[in-house]
Amino acid sequence: MIINKNNIYLKSPLFLKKILFNIYAYNLTKLKYHRIFKERLKELEKSQCYSYLELEQLQEEKLQRIIKHCYDNVPYYYDVFRTRRLKPTDVKTVKDLHKIPILTREDVKNNLSRLTAKNFRRGEMRLTNTSGTTGSPLFFYWDKMIYPITRAYLWRHWHWAGFNYEDKRITMHGPIIVDLNRNRPPFWMYNKWDRQLFFSSYHLSESYLPYFIDKLFDFSPQAIEAYPSAIYVLAKFMQERHISYKLKAVFTSAETLYSIQRDTIENVFSCKIFDVYGLSERVVMATECEKHIGLHLNMEYGITEIVDEKGNNLCIGTEGRVISTGLENFSMPLIRYDTGDISKILNNKCECGREFPMLSPITTKAEDQILLPDGRYISGSLLTFPFKPMVNIKKSQIIQDDVRSLKVKIVKSEKYSNNDSKILLEGLQKCLGDEMKIQLEFVEDIPRTKSGKYRWVISKIRRPMDFEKENI
Repeated sequence: MIINKNNIYLKSPLFLKKILFNIYAYNLTKLKYHRIFKERLKELEKSQCYSYLELEQLQEEKLQRIIKHCYDNVPYYYDVFRTRRLKPTDVKTVKDLHKIPILTREDVKNNLSRLTAKNFRRGEMRLTNTSGTTGSPLFFYWDKMIYPITRAYLWRHWHWAGFNYEDKRITMHGPIIVDLNRNRPPFWMYNKWDRQLFFSSYHLSESYLPYFIDKLFDFSPQAIEAYPSAIYVLAKFMQERHISYKLKAVFTSAETLYSIQRDTIENVFSCKIFDVYGLSERVVMATECEKHIGLHLNMEYGITEIVDEKGNNLCIGTEGRVISTGLENFSMPLIRYDTGDISKILNNKCECGREFPMLSPITTKAEDQILLPDGRYISGSLLTFPFKPMVNIKKSQIIQDDVRSLKVKIVKSEKYSNNDSKILLEGLQKCLGDEMKIQLEFVEDIPRTKSGKYRWVISKIRRPMDFEKENI
């Protein structure tokens, strides 16, 4: 849901907001649960039981279909094939994908119209964009049918957690659903068409959180889907006051999920987190099952490669850049798209019996790693350890401006003391080394991005990740 603060919705009185919200929610829910949703979910419930060879065959059939579509209908890829003297029959399997160059964010920015399929009418597509947390949003087109298709993949994942159609859920994502300057409840909107209560992620302050907790108990949901940072604020507040609430599951997505967040959230809500890795670009989806040992790469949705900084494919178990090819969005197909994420394929099968490849949880984006003076990169997930004993810190954020120094913003509680600063600095110094100068900055709050997301680690130092297409 995209609601601009200058539009009619936010300028309307509360009673009219509720009407407008439910009109929008009805239309969106109707689209999400289009007839193709049931058809695709039925297929997915069946294919999750396939052997790896059957999944691979299905994936290659979908790859061949989208490659031919790109050659016939997408000007950008027609030129790529012609320049490299390729035909669609030259790219039949995953092993053939290296013949096509890696597609960067800059490529997409500079070729929006040429990457758009010419056999799609404007009314059959929707122009959308990423959240822009990495600096500026990236625009691209979706098929209208990508809504119900993606919803089918999500429902398959939710079924793994025992979440059913009749169950209610709370959603804590990025839409602005009430005025940002609102200082009294309600800080939520109810989508009666989908048994879904939207909590405003922009009002998670200590003065308002008791209202959210009261509404949580009043609504009695079976699950919460949220950005990790948003539900972590709520869970930490409840933990400090010895409040708990039992859910079937918590579904997290769209941000890095750190272990410190997972531990707190699972403890407060007496359930497991089922994490989802996906992109607005609709090229990859990986979902955590009931065994919680990694993310299942949904082979029907996309193809994922792990490559090094030169674009060479890496073997299983080796960490590298995540490159993904979408198999579902035909209006603007992205082939070998550089996601900007770092991960690895795990060298094991899941105990649940599903034979999807296992992806290591996405613990960092390339731009969210800290670069040390000796040239090493430190993942944001490793930096959570010095913060685990910091019970007197409400919020924090790490910012690196240059290779020898970083700043840590801290929102402290009333009990915070100089000893807390000492312990934190000692812990960070052990992780980062004595050459790194660390400055603590105490602030009143750390704002979210316009999309409602929250970046815990921000590195303004760029990695040398420009791939040389001619070497691929």
